[in-house]
Amino acid sequence: MSGRVSNLETVHPAIRRAVEQVQSDLAAQGLPFALYETFRGRDRQESGKSRGTSKAGMWESYHNYGTAVDFVGRTPSGQWSWDQSLPWTRLGEIYERAGLGWGGRWKGFVDLVHGQLSRAYSWQELRNGAVADPLLARNGGATAAEWGAWMRWFWPQAPELHHAMIAQLQRSTGLASNNPEELIQAGERVIGGGNLALRSSFPSTKVMVLAGAGVLLLTSLGFVVWRLRRGRTT
Repeated sequence: MSGRVSNLETVHPAIRRAVEQVQSDLAAQGLPFALYETFRGRDRQESGKSRGTSKAGMWESYHNYGTAVDFVGRTPSGQWSWDQSLPWTRLGEIYERAGLGWGGRWKGFVDLVHGQLSRAYSWQELRNGAVADPLLARNGGATAAEWGAWMRWFWPQAPELHHAMIAQLQRSTGLASNNPEELIQAGERVIGGGNLALRSSFPSTKVMVLAGAGVLLLTSLGFVVWRLRRGRTT
């Protein structure tokens, strides 16, 4: 994609609920901002860097993963506006209330229009496969269908990330496959069935068996010691 994209369906499911909340709060408060940009492809990213409107190259911006949005002022006549007199702080408060990071708090390169996924995930982690992690989407309130549809859209946008995304999906789903569709379907099952939470929250069966055996051994040794002591005192 070379032009500006502002379609909500291109927003990563991890933040889509938050972006919808931002839109709702802006409307409720009558603030003059509208969704200006979501996903950003290579041509637009590199063009922005060369023009100085972005400091990031391709895959160095949260926009490249659909995990950032820009809301810009909108005049009554429908014109876009970056006028400094607009209530940007109010926009930042709404971003943060929805759980997004606000570019207005950055040092150096301040980006008042920008809201993004919490920095709990760096763009380096997203580039290394986390963008495809079903848990990331589920934590944002996404459904299996939303995540699956987004992944099928994003896949052809990011050929450079295919290897990393396959590795992430294999780890997340436990499926030893290199087939993207099979892995996406497995990820949908993880989101829908909660298997990932069980894997990450509970020890494996092998660990539980070993732990149980350890408890049994300690109990048996304790009983032997007790009998020996009893034998010496009676």
